[in-house]
Amino acid sequence: MSKAQGDSDKEQRRKRWMTWLKRGATVFFFILIPTLLFNMLRNLEWQEVVQALQGFGALTLLAAAGITLVSYLVFGGYDLVGRWYTGHKLPVRQIVPLTFVCYAFNLNLGAWVGGIALRFRLYSRLGLDVATITRIFSISLIANWVGYMLLAGTVFSL
Repeated sequence: MSKAQGDSDKEQRRKRWMTWLKRGATVFFFILIPTLLFNMLRNLEWQEVVQALQGFGALTLLAAAGITLVSYLVFGGYDLVGRWYTGHKLPVRQIVPLTFVCYAFNLNLGAWVGGIALRFRLYSRLGLDVATITRIFSISLIANWVGYMLLAGTVFSL
């Protein structure tokens, strides 16, 4: 057996191993995330949630829903700015749901799961390379923190 053939066999074994590792990680997360969600929901005192919601007026709840919607749209807009900056051709109809899901995971499971890992996973499934995803994520992160600084500067100056 030649050295080139041995290297080729090693590469094939490594690719098979990586494929199984990726599949295993996917199955792991498909089990882990519903389990975590189930545990969170099981330990929640639903009567207290209902009482808390009933303690608010309808206008307050409607305002909270509106602010939440605007927040999701703003965070989705960051990735649209990233689309413009990177010049990738994914349609807006694919980007907006992706950012919606990533933002929801980011708020509930933390930045490492929703902001980074999930975004890289979903964008790579749509065909973007790591460099483009990193630029999109960087633009989103910079825009987010610039927004925080503008808000903080406005509040502190008032």
